[in-house]
Amino acid sequence: MLALGVTAAADAASAYPAGATRPLLRPRASEFARASSARSTAGAAAHSASSSGGAAAPGSSSAPASKKPAKPKKPVLHGDPARALVAFEAMQKYFYIPGSGLYKGEPFSYLWPFSQSLAATVSVANIPHSGISFSHELQARLVGLNSYLDLDNSGAAEGTYTSTLAAFDGTVAPPAGPGGTKYYDDNDWVALELVRLYQLTHQAALLGSAEGSWRSRWPAGRNGRIWRARAACRSPTR
Repeated sequence: MLALGVTAAADAASAYPAGATRPLLRPRASEFARASSARSTAGAAAHSASSSGGAAAPGSSSAPASKKPAKPKKPVLHGDPARALVAFEAMQKYFYIPGSGLYKGEPFSYLWPFSQSLAATVSVANIPHSGISFSHELQARLVGLNSYLDLDNSGAAEGTYTSTLAAFDGTVAPPAGPGGTKYYDDNDWVALELVRLYQLTHQAALLGSAEGSWRSRWPAGRNGRIWRARAACRSPTR
């Protein structure tokens, strides 16, 4: 407590106006520091200033401790994008074989269902403002797709809807699988998704793979026509 009082002698020598009172005990700066620490949350810091004789302005308070910036919340998806993500997660949970890049089948899926898993991955990776990175999943799809690539033309001979050119087999190629027939439509689906993936990542090698897949259906020198069966069916269709 600060004791306040006046005396006649003090009034005569006082520089204050007549009738004004002034404290007889002048508080030290350390006492102001203790007063401000009572109003601040940083009591320990204020006590350190008091014990060291540090001064603080009357009525001031210590600055609040800085807070770490809050992490931005992940965007919440709605409608079709949300349903697509749920479907993708279910596909990965029930059909994907971790570490293989492939999906369940006999023992692995045929190329056509695999091409649809590739399409699903490219589609969810294209969802705007999802806040989710699918780079690892996209790379895993390419690893799995490579398991179907057959450069040695193993499997069945060319037929109405098949090719003997280097392309993707209808089943996993050797050594992991038996390989087999290269279907035009399966390779078309794969090529389309490789182009879509190129639009997302701009990896030039994807275009080369897409072209090679299409070449199994549009061989050079055929003037852009589709030869559905170069051995069994000689009439081209546009």
